[in-house]
Amino acid sequence: MKKTIKFVLALSMAFAVFYSSVSSSYAYMCANCWGGQMVEVCNQDKVLLDQGEHSYGFLGRKKCYAKYYKSRGGYVCPWCGAVEVWMDTIDGGYAYHLCYESHDSCSKGQYDVCPFYH
Repeated sequence: MKKTIKFVLALSMAFAVFYSSVSSSYAYMCANCWGGQMVEVCNQDKVLLDQGEHSYGFLGRKKCYAKYYKSRGGYVCPWCGAVEVWMDTIDGGYAYHLCYESHDSCSKGQYDVCPFYH
């Protein structure tokens, strides 16, 4: 019961944020209930996408090793709970987006770069 309440509260908050920040012309309507606009959400898979070094500090003399992670995303209907996972039309698999970065040495540290609600 508590998980259901938390899920409904999270969806309603996501819906409020989404509805207030996105024009209705870009909204995706729920095909299941037609009750309203679906909300873009992140699945937070954090699958390693790439890793490498970048320079920082005075004249770029210091090196930082960074890891970049990707995650799946999709749409959730705040009214009926229907889920539609994003699919990649070219490869036929899941569609991923840049979600999280981890920097070992520089002042950036670990942070969320995901543009979607989670």
